[in-house]
This record gives sequence, structure tokens and C-alpha cells, in this order.
Amino acid sequence: MKTQGPPHSVGVQHVEPHQAGGFFKPRFSVIGAMIAAGLLAPALVVGVSFGAGLKTEFSTISGTVFYEGRSEGPVRVEAFDRPQFAPRPAYSTRISGPGPYEVKIRPGAYYLRAFVDRNENGNWDEGEPIGVYQAGAALVIPPLAFKNGIDIRIDPEQRSESLQKKDE
Repeated sequence: MKTQGPPHSVGVQHVEPHQAGGFFKPRFSVIGAMIAAGLLAPALVVGVSFGAGLKTEFSTISGTVFYEGRSEGPVRVEAFDRPQFAPRPAYSTRISGPGPYEVKIRPGAYYLRAFVDRNENGNWDEGEPIGVYQAGAALVIPPLAFKNGIDIRIDPEQRSESLQKKDE
């Protein structure tokens, strides 16, 4: 088996009939074929994981954290892979206060919350205002997606996890 074509035709392999037991069995990747045909520039596929598939690629979620209470510290936005918001967030970001946020995240189903981190310890503590995205419903993130408008409203009166789903 030998690779033919210019050096940028990575992933396109041609098998000679005598190397395939008398049968012509071409093996190729879709991305490699697109590069070879000049439909895709090699620089555009940097970071594509040929072996692992798209599950390893990051997606982006963004939105706005709304909070009408007195600004008392930075805001944390956290994404958990469990509806119990435990044990630790899979992804999180810190913003200086209520406003826009963005998180790079791998594909999957996540439960989002945001809270005012009054003591700036990076953890939600009883008494800190908190809000949950869509009352704790899962947000499904497909590969290479850009999910915009994922807004979270922090209720200044909500200061306990009673709003969040718990193990039963």
C-alpha cells in the first residue's frame, strides 16, 4: 500500500490490486478526500481527531447571567454532567459580575448554574445567590456546536440549593 498525490493529501490512500488480494479496495477518509480534491485547506483541519472522532472536539456555549441584586462579587458559571450538581463541575468560568459569559465544552448533556461568589472561593456556599438554567433541565451539546442565548437568571432571594435537582 502506498500513499499517492501531493503531500497535502493526508488520509487518502490508494491500494494497488495486487496488494488487496486481487481486489481493488480503496481506503480513504472523507476529510482526506476533501483536501485532495482541493475542497478543504489542510490548515482548516488542525485539531481534527481522526481516531477518536468528533466526541473530542470542543463546542461553545454562551449567554448572559442576569442578576438584579446588589453586586457582591464575581459570578461563577458552572456546567455539571449530573443533575445533582455534584461532585465538581465539568466546566466553569468566572466573570467579574453579571453579564455575558462563554464556556468551551465537550459534547454531552450538562446542567448549568450560576452564582454570586461572595467570598471568591470558587465554590457555591449556602447563602450565596444562585440560579439554574431552565430549572435544572439538561442542555445537550452536540460536537462543534455554538449554543448562544443560554441565559441564566440569578434570583437575589434564592440562596439555597432547593431550586436544584437532588438525589432521591
